[in-house]
Amino acid sequence: MTRTNLNIVLKTIAPLIESKMKEAIEAEGLVYTGQMKNSVKARIEETASSIRISVGPDVKYSGGRGPGRPPSSKTIQAWIDRKGIQPRSSRTRPKDLAFLIARSIGRNGTLQRFSIARNNITTNLVNTLAIRLLKDTAQAYKKDVEAALNKAKPRDARN
Repeated sequence: MTRTNLNIVLKTIAPLIESKMKEAIEAEGLVYTGQMKNSVKARIEETASSIRISVGPDVKYSGGRGPGRPPSSKTIQAWIDRKGIQPRSSRTRPKDLAFLIARSIGRNGTLQRFSIARNNITTNLVNTLAIRLLKDTAQAYKKDVEAALNKAKPRDARN
């Protein structure tokens, strides 16, 4: 059975899912380098028995990091600049603050609070779009089934 109508609906919905997921990542304050947000890509995957919209598995997200080698002070400095973080003391230079943060990350690691799963982004997104997804895909699937049934009917039964 061809899934022409369903494919059309999914091609319309996939970019919506992608943009809503990126908006949710931003709204949750999870944009630091932009790597996670920019890695979100919704694509349609079709097999002989199914069709679906997939986001991932290439989504890059931080589940935190354990102690070990500290990140580059330059990377932390760029993050400080993007976030507009200022040292508490006027005697501390931004360069020194970047070094101190990098050293602390190297010693202690980071929290795991900056992840898609931990912030329920996917669950919230599905809940938000579920009614529209169900309605649109059900109508499209119905049209595809009707087209397949009409095509399968004998010629004289169609008239």
